[in-house]
Amino acid sequence: MGTHRTTSWATVFVATGAMILLGGPFSALAAAGPLSPPSTSNGTVLWAYGAQGGSNVSGVHNGTMESRSVYFGWHVILTQTNLSAATFELEIVRTMGFTVYATFCNPNCAHPILYANLSVKAWERSVGFANFTTTGSVELNGSAVPALAIVDDHASVNGNVTESLTGTVHRLIGSSSTASGYTAVHDAATVSVAFSPALGLIPTNLSPHQTWSSTSHYVATGSWLGGYLVARTGFNGTPVGGQRLFSGSANGSGNLSVQGAYAGSEQLNDGALTSAVHLSITGPFDLREGILLVPLGADLFGGAGHDWSGAESSAETADTSALDLALHGVGHFGLLATATGYAGAVANPNQPGSTPSVTPSAAPSGVQLQGQPESVQSAQQNSDCLVTSTCPGSGPPSALGRGTLGGLVVASLLTAAVVGLVLTIAARRRPVRPPKRRSAPGYPAGAAGPTPAAQATSAEAAPAVAETPDAADPLDHLW
Repeated sequence: MGTHRTTSWATVFVATGAMILLGGPFSALAAAGPLSPPSTSNGTVLWAYGAQGGSNVSGVHNGTMESRSVYFGWHVILTQTNLSAATFELEIVRTMGFTVYATFCNPNCAHPILYANLSVKAWERSVGFANFTTTGSVELNGSAVPALAIVDDHASVNGNVTESLTGTVHRLIGSSSTASGYTAVHDAATVSVAFSPALGLIPTNLSPHQTWSSTSHYVATGSWLGGYLVARTGFNGTPVGGQRLFSGSANGSGNLSVQGAYAGSEQLNDGALTSAVHLSITGPFDLREGILLVPLGADLFGGAGHDWSGAESSAETADTSALDLALHGVGHFGLLATATGYAGAVANPNQPGSTPSVTPSAAPSGVQLQGQPESVQSAQQNSDCLVTSTCPGSGPPSALGRGTLGGLVVASLLTAAVVGLVLTIAARRRPVRPPKRRSAPGYPAGAAGPTPAAQATSAEAAPAVAETPDAADPLDHLW
């Protein structure tokens, strides 16, 4: 896929304290709503799970004082409709969001030469459905064994990242100078994937220490469309900005492979004992909750090397790392929770002279957050606050300066502009959902066992995207 990078972004964002690093375990997890049995209506079953929480870290790193507050969470609502004795459909609504506030003082906060604030607010909402069969197979110890398999998958994904930065340099000679940067990135994707034969995911008879694999041919259709807007003001007070649309196609066919492993047991907060399963896929998709496939080129949180990478000051990734499966006795598909991993890269400013300089940190750092069962109502409420960055405990620390808050106003306007433009065009590209097949009453005993899952690692490149040539930044030397 084509990539657009503006080299001056790396300097300005790091110079203004562009750092995101998750350190230490999450604490003060938001309490889940009162648990209740899965609700049933017209032959369908609904249930939900999720988690959210925050961490605060501060300390000296490479001679600089860093403080950051991170709040991250995701919530999932599932609806199952039985189609026959061996097939069922799952509908999923998944919401993920995080908020990061960071400050940087060099060499210290009492007498800083450089002081910077950073805020990042991001969310992703996925809506889709997938059809499953209990008559699939995977390869285990050299033999084909019965397994749960995915027949087809349809998803619509929207995501947004908004960043706001301010920085002040106290010069050795002369007055202080300030700089700021605001970035808004939005992306919308739709994709449909059909497998032939159905792609095996998890053995029907799951046992400890098992590892398995499967491969299936896929045919995919879909596309994504996004854009970003950038506004910057340099230390000399001169503003500069830009905007760009990017797009790509998910149309294509090939082989997609799954590798799975039993990872032990996991007891959830409600007492349910589940089997944790790790799944990875090889192909041009990332996997959400073992159910939804997202094109690599449209994944805002799937790593670097995207159209918008050169415009961002931060590099966050988040993905499903394990599925927690109840194999029997739940009355529906046994996915009761998942674990999600979050990682953030960091770049630390050095002692700045007339213009700041940087050295990258040794490595990114991340945390895994374990999801828990919750009521559907609780999942809906928590999903809304993740998108609006209003969850309890997700607000900015009092130490952040007013410059960041002013930047958020500008960034929100940029976000609105990007979202409006992208969604207006993307609305024309929504996939047409095929007619739902007639449901058969009842869910077969034992068919609620296996399920799909987790972290998507991909080896194939996403389709190429045609872009306009990079425009030279006439003020690049000022950052």
